[in-house]
Amino acid sequence: MMKKTLLVLLCALLPLSLWSQGEVKAGISGALPIGDAADLSSFGLGVDLAYLFEISTDFQAGPVAGFAHFFGEELAGVEIDDPQFVPVGGRAQLFMSRQFAIGGEGGYAFGLSDGNDGGFFIKPRLSIDVTPLIDVFADARFIFQDGQSFNSISVGLDFKFGSKFR
Repeated sequence: MMKKTLLVLLCALLPLSLWSQGEVKAGISGALPIGDAADLSSFGLGVDLAYLFEISTDFQAGPVAGFAHFFGEELAGVEIDDPQFVPVGGRAQLFMSRQFAIGGEGGYAFGLSDGNDGGFFIKPRLSIDVTPLIDVFADARFIFQDGQSFNSISVGLDFKFGSKFR
């Protein structure tokens, strides 16, 4: 059900670039779990799709959705299911210079794996334009789940489509 919801959301965002003034960013990343999450997983991969509107010459904001898959570890002889999340929310970024931006994301990360109900997330991020079509970014993801959290740091690439801003 969640995978179908994500697919519908992603398909709805892509056509917007044909008639709107926004920018589509499709990202891929590798993540390292930190804190208690490092006991459950060793590594993660993620994909994100954002649609950003130019609010001012130095500020963009818009919806974002993605998929994060972390590879489970063995804990006390028990194999841990791979934690999986579908984060859905918003992204905002402020350009400090023509190539450097600070910003973040926030919303809800739906849990897909057994026993994973998901939770609210925040994700501060830094990005650098390396070409007119590619950004390199680093971020930290904090997913808050019933008194605990699943945290990670990641680096990745954003590929820009319909880029008219920078």
